[in-house]
Amino acid sequence: MEKKCVRYKDACTYLGISPSTLWRWSEDGRLKSRKIGPRTRVWFMEDLEEFLMKAQFESSPTKAEVETSNGN
Repeated sequence: MEKKCVRYKDACTYLGISPSTLWRWSEDGRLKSRKIGPRTRVWFMEDLEEFLMKAQFESSPTKAEVETSNGN
């Protein structure tokens, strides 16, 4: 099965970020991308989905944080 890849505009739209953020995150290794030419880069949808899942998990409060904020 072939993986679906997208160019930068679609990746930005999917993640809800600016192109400069997409490039920065790709360059510093937070987001996987593939170079397919000297000035062309693509992102696999599978990697974008994984990135979003990880970001949601990391931003979710822990049970202890919820209890503390509720005064329990």
